[in-house]
Amino acid sequence: HCPDMRFDPFHPAPRPPVRDQITFLRQFRRRFETTGSVLPSSRFLAKAMTGPLEVRERPARILEVGPGTGAVTRRIVRLMRPDDRLDLVEINETFADLLRDRFATDAAYHRVESQSTVHAVPLQDFAGNGPYDFIISGLPLNNFSIFLVHEIFDAYLRLLAPDGVLS
Repeated sequence: HCPDMRFDPFHPAPRPPVRDQITFLRQFRRRFETTGSVLPSSRFLAKAMTGPLEVRERPARILEVGPGTGAVTRRIVRLMRPDDRLDLVEINETFADLLRDRFATDAAYHRVESQSTVHAVPLQDFAGNGPYDFIISGLPLNNFSIFLVHEIFDAYLRLLAPDGVLS
């Protein structure tokens, strides 16, 4: 039993704030091609995508690609341990700023702020400090050209450790 339920990885993450959903919808209207959905990912999807983080045995290097407003990020930060490192790659500057603010002001995020960096850059241009043990991607691949999808998967393979997990 964890005395502080905010960080207990066995309880579902709280629902995202309404302002996140509004920001997401505005960005969807402005930049559908990179947002890809009308609503942020659900907490159930976040739990499924981060499942491998729950069963690891050693510190992890984690890369989240396309975090948007942080629906999956919220779950990742709850699962982070003191020696983990998290990089977030978000092409949308509005979302990147929202995440930077969240790391500075939200208690759950602030706990791992010194272990986390938000990068406002396309994944293909991200040099990274890999290899990464986990890459968790929320990119809307169906919205992209086949050429771009190939570039993205080349970047995944370049950044992922040989025994790494891509979600």
